[in-house]
Amino acid sequence: MSTSTFRPLSDVHGRIEEILLTTTEHDPRYFINRFKGLFRALPPHVQYIVLAGFPPSATGDYYQTMSALTAQGKQAIAAEGMQPSQLSQVILNPVMDYCKLINSIVRPIVANQIPCASHTITYRQWAQDPFCVLEYDCGISALLEPMQIPEFDGRDFGDQYIADHVAAMRDYVIKPFPYVLAGGNILAGDGYILVGTDIIRQNRLFFPNISKQDIENALISAFGVPCVIWIDQSTPTGDQTSTDPFPPFEPITHIDRYITLGGQTDDGQELVFVGKVVQINTSSDPVAQSIAQQYSQYVDATARSLKNCTLNGAKFKVVRIPLILEIMERSPAIIRSYNNCLVEVYDGVKNVYLPRYFDKYNSVDVYAAVERETIDTFRRHGFQVSMVDGPFMAISEQQGGLRCIAKVLRRSRSRGKSLPAALPLYGNISINLSREGLDFHYRPGSTS
Repeated sequence: MSTSTFRPLSDVHGRIEEILLTTTEHDPRYFINRFKGLFRALPPHVQYIVLAGFPPSATGDYYQTMSALTAQGKQAIAAEGMQPSQLSQVILNPVMDYCKLINSIVRPIVANQIPCASHTITYRQWAQDPFCVLEYDCGISALLEPMQIPEFDGRDFGDQYIADHVAAMRDYVIKPFPYVLAGGNILAGDGYILVGTDIIRQNRLFFPNISKQDIENALISAFGVPCVIWIDQSTPTGDQTSTDPFPPFEPITHIDRYITLGGQTDDGQELVFVGKVVQINTSSDPVAQSIAQQYSQYVDATARSLKNCTLNGAKFKVVRIPLILEIMERSPAIIRSYNNCLVEVYDGVKNVYLPRYFDKYNSVDVYAAVERETIDTFRRHGFQVSMVDGPFMAISEQQGGLRCIAKVLRRSRSRGKSLPAALPLYGNISINLSREGLDFHYRPGSTS
């Protein structure tokens, strides 16, 4: 028997203390305006770290520039009537001209310039995906960083540097993960993680011969949990005409867009909110309706499978909330997700922070009824609901939401009911959820 001294940072238990936001912008007025809805909705004790672009006109030292932008950000927050102390630090995206660096090294040797493209690090807005967070019993937090991150649209983004950059500037340590992972496709409960099967596909782009079992073993070891629950579909979905040798299994990209963990119920069940497709502005075109049916069948199958799952003697209580689907003729499907939210449960307090999908530029009536249904559902299960204003119409059209852009780095140490402070591991447990039902495996052996 071995004892785990660490666990994944829960997606539900503990008071939210610190959040990471990322932006390519360097003007504090811009990114404070972009994120101010989050600053207003969450309690003022929450600290924010903003990873921002490096100002092209900056002339001073890197650290002096970073301090100046942090001060400007605090001024921008104060101008909005909020507390400047909410902004903990602005961390600047380091700009590196690799072409200049390479030639400065090799030119004295070869007496010629080496042709290469200039390259600067570019961070995407999805703070959630590049790493996961672990918390140790001794109080240390670690950033679980994958050794591989896929390229997007043929562009080499700098997301693989985000964890290193944050750890270098804050009191975090780095723990490497040998394969691909995406924070949006992993949800951490008490003693288990939910994992979307698209992680298998993404790993096979780098490691064609890797098995699901290889990835599962690595996840169990890296996260310190005895249980991996795969949100699994038996056949690939998505564009079946694609030349991709490993077609995507998940039509909704990441599981945090249609699954939300809600903690434990009074009778010891694991509460989970699963999206239920609601069509708004969807074309009657047969192709659009076929796509809508596919999405609906997918999330309904997930809800049924979780409902049939038993975990350490506890069952999942599945509650459905609206998942807005919009498909205009000859246009990509748009998911506007209330599941992609922030949850905190601690000391009898239950809070949920939901993105708002209408504003003065959109018809309120179209979305208001769906929002009201979502709020009422959370309230019926004991949650205090706060709406977060922001550019979520645009963000959802880029396949994102609130949780995608706001990465919780720290929570208070309040835990759920079911686990001790350190988790005794007697073996490795794997649960596979699929349309065909529940597949439960127990593999005895040490996890050390």
